[in-house]
Amino acid sequence: MAYRLRGCSGRRFIAVLSIATVGVAVGACGSAGSSTSTTTVPTKRPGVAKLATKKTAPIGSSCSLSAGSPSLTLSDMSPAPGVTVPVGARIVVSIPSAAQAGPEEDTDVHIVNDLAVKEECSVSLPNHGRRTILLAISPGTSGLSATITPSTDTAMPEWLGTVDVTDSALEGMTLGPDGLGIVTVGDSQESVMTIMTKALGAPTATVGGGCLDRIEVHWGDLSLEFHSGTLDGYRYLNGAQTLMGSKAPIPMPNTPLLRTATGATLGMPLAKVRALYPPDAFSLEHDGSISLAGTTPGDRLLLSFFATNPTTPLWEIKGGAPCGDF
Repeated sequence: MAYRLRGCSGRRFIAVLSIATVGVAVGACGSAGSSTSTTTVPTKRPGVAKLATKKTAPIGSSCSLSAGSPSLTLSDMSPAPGVTVPVGARIVVSIPSAAQAGPEEDTDVHIVNDLAVKEECSVSLPNHGRRTILLAISPGTSGLSATITPSTDTAMPEWLGTVDVTDSALEGMTLGPDGLGIVTVGDSQESVMTIMTKALGAPTATVGGGCLDRIEVHWGDLSLEFHSGTLDGYRYLNGAQTLMGSKAPIPMPNTPLLRTATGATLGMPLAKVRALYPPDAFSLEHDGSISLAGTTPGDRLLLSFFATNPTTPLWEIKGGAPCGDF
């Protein structure tokens, strides 16, 4: 028979027993920070026990940040909530008590991409909630989930959220119809290269453009197009998406992590992005896209989905007046 036992941290583990009745003795939890508790499950034979040892923190008594710190409460609603923080920030992630349907349930906060954030501590809260502190360690996007699993082992809906970690070097850089905030369409190639290299480092590639007399300069998933020594426009497209309109999942995180002025970025579902723009900005161009005109004739911001399904992710963001899809 399998029993789910609970240590001070509220995280679950499984002990397999061969008897119908169980005696459980749990060591006392330590002080704030972390400590070690031992859960002993005696079997029918004296002197034989299964041990589970893990670092825990007292329920609700530690693992907290000062008021005003960035916070995120996971939700089972769509779209999932998110928070954007700079490198070095700490985020309070909560699973509300409402996420628990009974005393036999338990949760952990699972990090989908641990390159952007890492867990510092985690504690159970009264009524079976949970609080976890994450540290933002590098630019990128981390998905968070908490799967609720009751004692029947019937999976409950996931509670989800996302944390976007930005680089301070990207401050002021925004995907817009007339440029990137720190550089503008029509600026000289020399000045653009100086500014972009200072912000993002050396380019990852420089190649010929898709049209005559064009040069593309790449910084990861961001490509800038130059013509006759001036900036024509840019494209922001995950490097793995070589086929336009591919339905393959977008690898995360995007590098560098950039957003439009309203907060849209690659991978966001169509329904969430449409809510950020006027209704008439959406059209069936490219089978589904959002377009905003720039201040200079011919410049525009184009967000392409290549579909109209509300859950379709944003595949590409273009700004200025680049030649074709380069």
